[in-house]
Amino acid sequence: MKRSLITITLLISSIAIILMTILLAFAHPWRQDTASLAHPISKRATTVPTVLPTPSPTGMPSPTLSPTSTPPGLIHGSAAFLIDDNTGRILFDLHSHVHLPTGSTVKMMTAIIAIENMQLDQHITVKPVDLREVPQGASIAMLQAGDTLSVQDLLYGLLLPSGADAALVIAHTMAGTTEKFVALMNSKAQQLQMLDTHYSDPHGFYSQDNYSTAADLVKLARYAMHNPTFAHIVAQQNYVVAPTVSNHRYIWRNTNELLASYTGATGIKTGFTYDAGFCLAFAATRQEHHLIGAELGAGSHAQIFADASKLLNMGFAEESE
Repeated sequence: MKRSLITITLLISSIAIILMTILLAFAHPWRQDTASLAHPISKRATTVPTVLPTPSPTGMPSPTLSPTSTPPGLIHGSAAFLIDDNTGRILFDLHSHVHLPTGSTVKMMTAIIAIENMQLDQHITVKPVDLREVPQGASIAMLQAGDTLSVQDLLYGLLLPSGADAALVIAHTMAGTTEKFVALMNSKAQQLQMLDTHYSDPHGFYSQDNYSTAADLVKLARYAMHNPTFAHIVAQQNYVVAPTVSNHRYIWRNTNELLASYTGATGIKTGFTYDAGFCLAFAATRQEHHLIGAELGAGSHAQIFADASKLLNMGFAEESE
């Protein structure tokens, strides 16, 4: 009797196992389809690589700005830097290590290279090839092909009316080609530790690969203003080349209006292109303090000179305390 019960129990268990197996076999495919409907790309997503966001170009790292008591909005430009030349003390610093085009302030480097490597009384004949290379729309000294001028005259034509034609005459005479002269400019920049500066022409009209910073521009201005020839030229409001059998008459006026509007102004160079905006390297002396500064990217002619005056006033006030 017991054996019969055991046999029946085993038989029932076997039947139950068989039925459960059949049910599971039919149920499993349904669950897979349901899963695929709820997550239609889940299997495919595991084989697609994760797309990382495209990083923004970093350029140069943003500088750590020096603290300043100057209220925000003092200037209109993109960057500015001001120091006391006597002590080297930084009086104002706004984005002073950001790479920016600097317009005709490039001619400061052109001038200092010429002063240090050429004789001021050397005479140079302006050639048609020099003038053909002048970019359309660039500021010029109105040089006439065939005129023979001294290096000193050409420096005035370079720095006062901001003549791109004078820059090219100097570059071609000294180095043979514009490219070779630009190589000298970049070499000099490295010597002066202007590590955020690169030149691509001697006049600054083009912005491609032609950039500097407010801090580097002040470094160059400080170096140049310690050269007596350079400092004397940029302090002049006007310069006249008398007519001779070798040259026409030239009357050049300095584009730096601070010389006439700011008491104690001693220079130094304006700059403008549509890419660079209005730029200015400036210097002034009061109460035995000689301040040198630069501003890049102002929005107008009036703004750049007003800003420079405000920066100088702030600097002199701080140094007199």
